[in-house]
Amino acid sequence: MGNKKRSPKEIIESGDNPSTEHVYFKFPGKELVDITLYGDDSSVISDDEKLFSLLKEKNNEESYTPVYSDVHTHPAQENGSKLLAFPSKGDLTHFFVNKKGVRARTMIIAQQDGKTGEVGGYFLLKKKKSFKYKDGLINDFFPLITSSYKATRMAPPANPKEYTRSMKEGFKNLAEKYDLQCRWVPARGYELENYMFVKKKGLERKILVVSVALGLIGLLILISSNITGNVVSNLNQTSSNWIGGVLFIIGLIGIFTYLRRK
Repeated sequence: MGNKKRSPKEIIESGDNPSTEHVYFKFPGKELVDITLYGDDSSVISDDEKLFSLLKEKNNEESYTPVYSDVHTHPAQENGSKLLAFPSKGDLTHFFVNKKGVRARTMIIAQQDGKTGEVGGYFLLKKKKSFKYKDGLINDFFPLITSSYKATRMAPPANPKEYTRSMKEGFKNLAEKYDLQCRWVPARGYELENYMFVKKKGLERKILVVSVALGLIGLLILISSNITGNVVSNLNQTSSNWIGGVLFIIGLIGIFTYLRRK
């Protein structure tokens, strides 16, 4: 039996230097092929020789121009100063105008952690069969890109969920206008927030809050001067102070961790 085909996520996460952008080429049913020639934290250049070699090879097998996906990464930086799960104006220009990008049916952006290499999710933009490039397409999308860019550089919106919902709706309406399809696909354990994929905080936050509450309540019970001797009849004063101190430290750690993750 042959080797098992690796998923796009496995290939991207196994790559080198996740702090820089990478570009991949994918035929339907085939593995991703890395065609990166040069990349930094905000741009990437593909290896044209490798790209056209792959296209030529596929054209020799089939009688029509092959449909493929253009996949590239957006590394997530700590300062959150760049677009992540959203295409830049350069991405759109490449996909719709550049002689290399126009032959791609789908553009996929993979948001990747710049340190760990973990993929948080994907943005997909697909040309329908009826798609034809129209003047003004990129300029129509630009206000949405600018709005998302400001949200990543400045203070986040007061209502992130509503902001994300309205921005997604605006982008989908434009996509439909120009015979495109778009969607956001979070990786397991992630969710979309302000056009970035972030780790889900719901359960984690509840666990932290409960841990903090239990620690503080336990501390108050054990060191409170209102506790009677019967309640702690099996504990001497040293043991009570020791347990209270441990619970107090746990409470402080829980509060500190909770505040950092908010």
